[in-house]
Amino acid sequence: MRQRPQAEAEETTPKPKEVRPKRERARKLSFNEKRELQELPPRIEAMEQEIETLHTRLADPELYKSAANDVSTAKQRLETLEAELENAYHRWQELESIASE
Repeated sequence: MRQRPQAEAEETTPKPKEVRPKRERARKLSFNEKRELQELPPRIEAMEQEIETLHTRLADPELYKSAANDVSTAKQRLETLEAELENAYHRWQELESIASE
């Protein structure tokens, strides 16, 4: 029996397949995210209006003559609203960046 030359033996060995990197697909907004994006501007506007109302109320000297509980409640509500407003702006920006991709 005759042996093949070494070069021919190497040619018959299967070559490993090239691994292609997966393409990153542009992420789309889900149905719920689209709905949330549509609801955010009116929600933000309502929060801004309530914040403005609270600022006006806290600027009124009559509030401080009445029960002190009203003042602390108004201040707490203002702090909560400002934090919620900031979160809403961040979420809106996040959703807009996903939608624009």
